[in-house]
Amino acid sequence: MKINKIITACFFLIACSDETTEIISQTNRDDIEIFAAEADLPECGKDNEGEQAFVKAEIYARVCVDKKWTSMLSTGKDTVYLKKENAACHTEELADKQGVKIVCGGDSLGVLLNVETGLKGAMGDAGADCSLKRIDSATVRLYCGGDSTTLQLDVPPDAECGKAPVSLDSLVGYVQKGPFVKGAEVSLYELVDGCSLEKTGKVYQGEILDDKGLYKIPKVKLSCQYAVVKAKGYYRNEVTGKKSEEPIELSALVDVQSQKNVNLNVLTHLEYERVRGLVAEDGCSLQNAMDKAHREIMGAFQVNADKAPGNMNIFGDAEDDASLLAISVLLRNNQKESEFVDFLKDVILWIGADGVWRNNADKAYVVDWGLLADASGELPGIRKNIEEVSATVPAFENYLRRFVGVESGLGVCGSDSVPKGMVRNVTNRYSDFYATSYTDTVKSNVRFICANSDGVGWRVATDVEKDTMGTDFKNTKDGTFLKGLMTGKRLVWDADTLRYETVSEMEWNRACVSYLRDTSMILEGQYSYYKCTDKGWEYDFDHLNYGTLVDLRDGKTYKTIGIKTQMWMAENLDFEYIVEDSVYSSLHNEKCDTCGRYYTWGAVMDSAGIYTPSAKGCGLSSRDCRSILKPPVRGICPEGWHVPTMNEWYGLIYAADKDFYALQSKGYKWWASATDKFGFSLVPAGIMDPPDLSGELGITCDIWAVDLVNDPRGFSFLWFREDRMEQRHDSQTLSFPVRCVKD
Repeated sequence: MKINKIITACFFLIACSDETTEIISQTNRDDIEIFAAEADLPECGKDNEGEQAFVKAEIYARVCVDKKWTSMLSTGKDTVYLKKENAACHTEELADKQGVKIVCGGDSLGVLLNVETGLKGAMGDAGADCSLKRIDSATVRLYCGGDSTTLQLDVPPDAECGKAPVSLDSLVGYVQKGPFVKGAEVSLYELVDGCSLEKTGKVYQGEILDDKGLYKIPKVKLSCQYAVVKAKGYYRNEVTGKKSEEPIELSALVDVQSQKNVNLNVLTHLEYERVRGLVAEDGCSLQNAMDKAHREIMGAFQVNADKAPGNMNIFGDAEDDASLLAISVLLRNNQKESEFVDFLKDVILWIGADGVWRNNADKAYVVDWGLLADASGELPGIRKNIEEVSATVPAFENYLRRFVGVESGLGVCGSDSVPKGMVRNVTNRYSDFYATSYTDTVKSNVRFICANSDGVGWRVATDVEKDTMGTDFKNTKDGTFLKGLMTGKRLVWDADTLRYETVSEMEWNRACVSYLRDTSMILEGQYSYYKCTDKGWEYDFDHLNYGTLVDLRDGKTYKTIGIKTQMWMAENLDFEYIVEDSVYSSLHNEKCDTCGRYYTWGAVMDSAGIYTPSAKGCGLSSRDCRSILKPPVRGICPEGWHVPTMNEWYGLIYAADKDFYALQSKGYKWWASATDKFGFSLVPAGIMDPPDLSGELGITCDIWAVDLVNDPRGFSFLWFREDRMEQRHDSQTLSFPVRCVKD
């Protein structure tokens, strides 16, 4: 049964400011009877307890409770005082089964009625599943089903102002940021009362007795139960595990009548300033101010803790102790000692003002540090630092992760709304990792993934995790390419995992996945075979793509070789091209059967226009072949093939990774280092220079190329030495071999 669906009488209570929690509201019921005057009301007894009635001229209904017709505005008692020995609260079912009576310390505070109706308007469950739990001297929490709300109670004014004298053999407790080290001074200051919070000038001294921060102040005798305890000293930094370089001061406002053991920590320190402000400025009673400050401060760190800060211990084993340690670690973070002291003062200033940590930049700094500390696996190290002092270390990690998750906008990792594996962007605009949307990278491209594993909650997501957020991989096949959501890079689905494509996969547009390992194939847009290896696609020198070309003009057959994106003749052209003008002649050197024929420039370009009409006249007499030639230029080559341009020659050289030996035919003494790995079989045919037909046979390899960029005559030839190549434009009258490349 949810509290916002139930009715009860409104408590008339004293509380701080607007903090009174009114869970009681007016009900609209058709069966409430209206009476002219109070005297006309029927007798209130056990038989009609819980019934409601209206009296004319009154704006609130009355309810029958404890044999009295009580206005819904207040309970039968204007003020309820609860003593420690009578602090328990419970509910008793009403006689009509339509609600429960709330009883605290033997007094009835009011009635809780169920207004949910069943069939035909019948009242529903009587609400017997509601219970109350005493929180402190001024607070009771009402639980109904899975919901709860807080009731503010009152205590006698004399007790609130602390008029009761107290005498103690000693006051003991722990001083902890990390734990204060042995020898630090601890002081207790007597207060005039719990209303003014002024000091009397009476001070009791004690000291830290061990490195866990245990202190003792002997023989304390006070005229007022309220006092201020302060400690200043060095402490063991729980983040670094080392003794602090500078001392800090911590304070606590305590009720020594109810607390014989009082701890000092960052929460009591924050609470101290806030309580002083509430008492001085808002006129709150001290206990209510302490309760209100406690709720505000814990709320600022996304914690709902029942235990008072002075009862929390970073070495304790309770949930509230874990929350203290988490807050202590967060506030300390990785700042320098001097920075931390100033930082803590700033936090106190903001929270002390109105109970809200409004310095969003400072808070975001803490959140960012907490995120990275968790993501980098730093929390186990912090735990180990504390374990060196105490065998008991509470589960502070959960509270730290909740704070940074909520404050960053990532959410609580591992909750129903944020399952393991979810990737999110930080939405806190003060964070260094802020992004307006998941794909926004203006300020930060960092994204976090809910790891929800031992030692890590949120961690920094990898590029793959960022790029595939929300992707449905159902029925995904190996080798499938996916475009990254964040980076735009392509990923490959390989053996049920995702990875970024390799350079070779990008180049050949084919995934080299596990099931293709050691397989060779001709890839899209390629003429050569590639093998799928652990490094990606690699040129397969053991599987060269040889073929044949039949020149239909004379029936000669030539060997061809595919090298990456080019298909070449694997031997020089041996087509007899002779016309009347010797400029167009072709020559044959009987000493070199593998050299093919030697052609003048006019013959190479087919200047007679026999096969390439557009090349007619592009010979010795032409000074600008570029105006009439458009690549590819077939020239003297077979149909479907053409004379290679300089760019195509350079493309071949780069395809061979500038390894000239890999293109050279083996078996020639002066090319002793030749490997011919690509099967191109370049031979040292030299040149022929008519009319003496002399040349450099067996020494160099000179071969024709079309150059429509660097030379207006459109001609060029390559001059290969053993380990280098040069481009030359010496003379069109020389005769060189020709290699043709496929269109």
